[in-house]
Amino acid sequence: MTRRVGVVGPGIGRGGLKRHRKMLKDSIHSALSKPAVKRLARRAGVKRISGGVVEEVQSVLRSWLSIVVPRATTYAEHARRMTVTLNDMLLSLKASGITLWGFSERAYKRRKVTQRLPQEDLQAAHAQAVRRAAMAAVREQHQQQPAQRPAVQLEAPAAAPIPPAQQADEMEAGPAVLDAGPAAMLAEEDENQQQVEQPGKEELEAPSGSPSPESPAPLTPERALEIQASLAAFQESIEGEEEPEVLVSRAFHFVQTSLRQRGSSGCSQEDFEAVLVSLERRQALMLTNNDDAGRPVMLVFT
Repeated sequence: MTRRVGVVGPGIGRGGLKRHRKMLKDSIHSALSKPAVKRLARRAGVKRISGGVVEEVQSVLRSWLSIVVPRATTYAEHARRMTVTLNDMLLSLKASGITLWGFSERAYKRRKVTQRLPQEDLQAAHAQAVRRAAMAAVREQHQQQPAQRPAVQLEAPAAAPIPPAQQADEMEAGPAVLDAGPAAMLAEEDENQQQVEQPGKEELEAPSGSPSPESPAPLTPERALEIQASLAAFQESIEGEEEPEVLVSRAFHFVQTSLRQRGSSGCSQEDFEAVLVSLERRQALMLTNNDDAGRPVMLVFT
């Protein structure tokens, strides 16, 4: 007997869809098992527990969650959201008489931004930022460089004929000084301009023992933490804004001002971009709208 594909009927294939009703089970027993209760007891300092303690703990937890969870969902529904956030749970616990310190949404975001970054990630991100800056500089130089135009050579005007009597007087007086015309004047002006633009040897050679006071500090994890602290302050300053995206240049200017107010040296653009890229890899923020050289333009805190 050959079976026809796509034909459903009595005795051929499945006889229609079977609808099952999903039965809700008590997930407290699977989530808080006996080993889990023992681990909680060990953390609390309890050495031994009896067998009836596990069921008692599960019943108490079930009754407590039946009060806290519906209240948290009420906060989420009032905010017209489909997801219960950390702030909803904190408000629900506070309404139940339990206040948790250090678990606010602002503190959570600040911990994400101020997490310690490893040296390897900072070095790799800094090398990429330096390459992007070099590419941007070359592209800007090509855009600003004017088109080379052919040089125009000016010819000296023909001198008027000198009478014979005047020629004899000049021969007696000495060699004549001839006027070279505007071409010689232009050549002399170009030579003077090159001497002005070319710096001297004293200007080119800087003292080796005294570094520049504005030179930024090397990018280390400790230096990155200073930049991250200023970046966290910038994040708190833009909490009330409607648009989540902000310009990277705006954040960089804020970080520079904050570092100088704290008495530290300002960071370079490459160091700031290296910190941003390292934080993006850890999902602390998001960089969007890269320019032609691949440098980030917009910043979004997650």
